[in-house]
Amino acid sequence: MLPYLPQSSLTRITLFFKISFLLILSILLACEPAQKHIFDKNEMIANITEYVILANYQSFAMSAAEFYEQTLSFKKENTAENLYALQAKWEEMYGLWKKCEFANFGLAKEKNFMYDINFNELRTKLIMNVLSSKQEINDKYIQSLGSAAKGLPAIGFLLFDKGKMLTDKKVNQRILSYLEMLAKHLEDKSQALYDEWKNDYQKKFLKNEDNNSVNTLANQLLALTENLASKRIDKLAKQLEDSSRLSQYERVANKKEFIMASLEVIDEAFKGNKGIGFDDYLDNLGAKFTNHSLSSKIKEQIENTQIAVSYINNEEKATQASEEIKKLLILIRTDMFSALSINVSFTDADGD
Repeated sequence: MLPYLPQSSLTRITLFFKISFLLILSILLACEPAQKHIFDKNEMIANITEYVILANYQSFAMSAAEFYEQTLSFKKENTAENLYALQAKWEEMYGLWKKCEFANFGLAKEKNFMYDINFNELRTKLIMNVLSSKQEINDKYIQSLGSAAKGLPAIGFLLFDKGKMLTDKKVNQRILSYLEMLAKHLEDKSQALYDEWKNDYQKKFLKNEDNNSVNTLANQLLALTENLASKRIDKLAKQLEDSSRLSQYERVANKKEFIMASLEVIDEAFKGNKGIGFDDYLDNLGAKFTNHSLSSKIKEQIENTQIAVSYINNEEKATQASEEIKKLLILIRTDMFSALSINVSFTDADGD
């Protein structure tokens, strides 16, 4: 026969066992390995596509359309004041294109959009040949020209190096017609690039077959940083030392503001702009740099580079900025690519 226990004692014993059971259960659950959140790479690709690539292409296309309208107004009234306004609009448009260079792959290269819009090597002889030719300047003629005789550089050369010709009271109408048709061609190409990316190429890119789209975006991030480190910052440094051999267009195109535009899109792509980006991907993998997260280190270095570039006003400052860009390059090429198990496979982001 079991010994008699008061009701209060039974209640306490029952409560004790319940608490003990819950405590043991919580300990066991705590010992279970944490279920790692599966990172949605497709969401990252979709986000960067919409809020970085397409957003910048759209901004550039809109700016190109505005530039064309402004060119038509200038053709009617080719004053110095209107020329300055057109030059300022060109600089705005050029800065937007520098952000678009992050997406210089796939469609941009397959259909020569990047070369028609911004063929980097200025060939003034070809441009002057157009001005001296007797052939009618129309859309068909512009289409027949090589990339070096159209696009942003050709327009820039006319605006900054041939400004006196453009504003002459007895201006040769041929140079105005050439400028007009170049602006129209640029508007058409920029809109076509945006439309084709949005309506067709985007679907293919978002499929991310064999992780190819992630690799492409990472390599474009690297390519743009590499281009800044190996070419553009050096061009600016040489220009600050001696710009006597450069055209007016080249002096403008090498300005630090356009390096800042490239750094801005690097920052947008890495952070994902309005959504998830490579920083989130690295955090999900637990990627570290010494005692800090690798993502925070890269973001810090992007900011350091932006600050260094903003201070450039002489060759020494350009050299200091170059060192910061190279630090960023190492973080992306070595640490980020290793953490993401991605191989380097880029070609130069701006087509140089």
